[in-house]
Amino acid sequence: MKIISNMLDCFQDEVDGAMDYAEKYIEYRARGDMSRANKYKEMAHDELKHAGYIRDMHLQDIEELGKVYTLTEAEEEMWARAHKHINEQMALVKHLLSM
Repeated sequence: MKIISNMLDCFQDEVDGAMDYAEKYIEYRARGDMSRANKYKEMAHDELKHAGYIRDMHLQDIEELGKVYTLTEAEEEMWARAHKHINEQMALVKHLLSM
């Protein structure tokens, strides 16, 4: 389903950015450069915020779509897997930032 595919693409871009920033946060924290580490941490949080916005908007889109279209079983499974993946990715980045 195109709406799910588009959402995943947008979401993945944001989470990939958050992951990159989280890794830089850990790198600079390990070096003792907390000023730079905290900037990367803040940028990672911004990317997570964007990913959350995308997730929330697409949850609304899926809900609205459900009013006029019934998802097939395959589409429902695709959405369930996608939603699980989204939550796992966001949790991983949050875990890295808590280190």
